[in-house]
This record gives sequence, C-alpha cells and structure tokens, in this order.
Amino acid sequence: MHIKSISKKRGYVFIESLIVFLFVLAIVNLSIKTIYNNYIKSQNFKTYRDLYTLEVEEERVLEVINTLAEDNKLDQKELLQKVSKKKSEDYPELKSLKFEYKDGSYYLTRQKENSVMYIELKKNEIGNKAYFTPTTYKTKYIYIKE
Repeated sequence: MHIKSISKKRGYVFIESLIVFLFVLAIVNLSIKTIYNNYIKSQNFKTYRDLYTLEVEEERVLEVINTLAEDNKLDQKELLQKVSKKKSEDYPELKSLKFEYKDGSYYLTRQKENSVMYIELKKNEIGNKAYFTPTTYKTKYIYIKE
C-alpha cells in the first residue's frame, strides 16, 4: 500500500498566504477609511457657546459700534452703514470683521479661512442711551483642509 501525502507544494502555500494577506490588508484599509471619514465629520463644528472674552480686533469694532449707537437715534440701516464706514476709516486692516443684522438680532461676523464665526450682540437700552454687549458666539462650517 502506498500512503498519499496530504501536504501541498510550496508554491500553493505561498499563493494562499498571499491571498489571505491581501484580504486582511483590504479589510484594514476599509476600516481606516471609515475611521478617517468619521473623524472628518466630527471636525465639522456647529456650536453655540457663551462668550467670555473678545479678541482685540473685535473689541475695537465693538467700541466703534457703541460710540455710534450711543445716542439711540439711528435706525438699523443707518447704524449698519455708519459702522461699516467708520470701521473702514479707522481700522482698514479689519476687513474680515463685519457688523450685520440677521434674523432679528445683530451679529459681529468674522470670516476666517474656511469658517465664519458669528458673535451675537445684545442691544441694551438705559434711558435714551443704547450699547451692545456680546452674548454668545456660534461657529459655522469649519472643515479640515486636506
């Protein structure tokens, strides 16, 4: 009687191990892509937070807004026009900051590379004088550059 050997040749073992290795590599690659896409999605911030401090440039623009709104005689459009004119005269380097009126409230917007930051300003009136104070800020559409 002749006993048959069940062992395979070396070439077949190498090819099988290569196929298993490529299969594992494909699964790892897909999982890394999934994790990376979830990470990018988590970096898209839409936040509302209480504002404790302003940057120096924002303080300058807020000071301009408060000096023009002090007498409380300007309507909304006049105030927006005068603030943008005065800001461009006094601080021409602050082109990224804008004073806007949207959805019933005033905002100080700052355009950064690929994001927009909205600082909500609350109009306070004491007697016949008005002034603005920052309340909250929200950031919109922040994406990671690839």
